[in-house]
Amino acid sequence: MKISLVYFGKQGGGALLTENAFRFGRKAELVNRVFLSKQNELLSKFQDLSRISTVQIAHNLRSIGLVPFLFLIQVYKSLRWALKTREDLIIFVMPSPFDLVTMLIIKRVNSKIVFVCHEASAHQGERWPTKRAVNIRARLARLIITLSPGETLELSKSFPPRKIHELRHPIFSLTKAEQSPELNFGDLKSPLFIFIGRFKHYKGIGRLISAWDETLEGNLIIAGDGRFEYKLPKKALLINRWLSEGEIEYLMEKADVVVFPYTSASQSGLIPVARSKGKVIIASRLTGFVEQLAGYSNKTIWIDSQDTVSLRRALEDSLKISSSSGNSQEKEHEGGSMVAFLDSIRETWESKQTI
Repeated sequence: MKISLVYFGKQGGGALLTENAFRFGRKAELVNRVFLSKQNELLSKFQDLSRISTVQIAHNLRSIGLVPFLFLIQVYKSLRWALKTREDLIIFVMPSPFDLVTMLIIKRVNSKIVFVCHEASAHQGERWPTKRAVNIRARLARLIITLSPGETLELSKSFPPRKIHELRHPIFSLTKAEQSPELNFGDLKSPLFIFIGRFKHYKGIGRLISAWDETLEGNLIIAGDGRFEYKLPKKALLINRWLSEGEIEYLMEKADVVVFPYTSASQSGLIPVARSKGKVIIASRLTGFVEQLAGYSNKTIWIDSQDTVSLRRALEDSLKISSSSGNSQEKEHEGGSMVAFLDSIRETWESKQTI
């Protein structure tokens, strides 16, 4: 049985997960087709054009007047795509506010729907995905894939355990390293402490700023898109914009310590990347992170998810941990983690035909 993929978001982890799944899934002869938003920022990276379908989505307020027209086009294209993939296992890679109509149409033609649930409800300060939106999609799917124990537990309150299967987040394969123009490593001293991600309240950036000690060796780099509302401390560098894959790869390669000071989280797509590169990781002791970092205790420093003191201490302690041992035991051939992820979903489906 082949797999086909649906993702209607524009950017970020969902877009990257879909691109990796399509690219490596095609090579492994696991994936058939993919259905994307026309505004997907990684669209140019998707190859094998005959297997790609797109639809224009009203991602912003400027497109609001086109909603009725775009809705009709989406209905038409969704039906055509559903008929082409009626024999496939359909994976909704990450929920989007715009994918529900497509899921409903596909279900009329093909009930073999898998929903990958990254969060059972929105993070602190976030509006999407709502718990109701997640539950609707989970009810329409015949198999729910979770990526952390916390989300598995939460969904188990509303859905039978036989419908839920937990997998580890696959390792992203990023493009060739590309140095950000803001960086001049001649002016930066090792060790480099790096935070990468969108500037959202739940990611604990304010706590990281407060914990940063200017007397520490090395420099702190904070890189990502969003509103930065803090005074930048000395020996810290800010890159405040959306990063390319190549820039993320470059920062990950240069980092000595990667910091995840989140106040809430189910998992992070960047933890497997940092782990695969053998980096020292400072992370809040949250259920999803504990699962992702199982077996990596020699290079993990746990911090409390709320206070600043443990984070400041962790920054100091990380200097004592050597990060010169190269890639960790997670290393495998390019795309291997993604192929294993897709194969596990297919095998789980085949083993749960009584759902």
